[in-house]
Amino acid sequence: MKKHSISKIIITACCIFLLTYGCKQDPVDYNNKIMEIMNASTNDLDALNAAMEKEDLTNAENVRKAWETKLVSSLDKLKGISDFKGDSSFKNASVQALETYLNIVSKDYKRLIELRGLGDKADSNEINQVLNRINQDFEKAVNTLNAASDKFAKEYASQ
Repeated sequence: MKKHSISKIIITACCIFLLTYGCKQDPVDYNNKIMEIMNASTNDLDALNAAMEKEDLTNAENVRKAWETKLVSSLDKLKGISDFKGDSSFKNASVQALETYLNIVSKDYKRLIELRGLGDKADSNEINQVLNRINQDFEKAVNTLNAASDKFAKEYASQ
């Protein structure tokens, strides 16, 4: 009976030890997990731009739709990542950036493809406005994400 009780105590202590130290979050792994999702979220940009340059609007729309679907999936994955030691700032900035990407792809690129489909009837001012908005929104999202990533790295570098 005594051996059985000692075994239970040892097993319990081992479980507590594993739960306490085995679940320690690593800032590098956390950063990499988020950045892997973020980096994959722009993979379709070149294909979309190439289709637009070739004026292959059917392909451009197909790429845009596929990209939109991937962004929704990436956003779900990102939202499923837990906070880092109670700090959600880096994850939240990443979610915000992905939501911006999704808005660009689902609205701005969609409108740009529609306008390009009008040919000579398209309003060149509106095309320029849409292009400027796309570029500005991408830049703002990237800058916000980079700032959050830098802050996260500085705050948790020593851990």
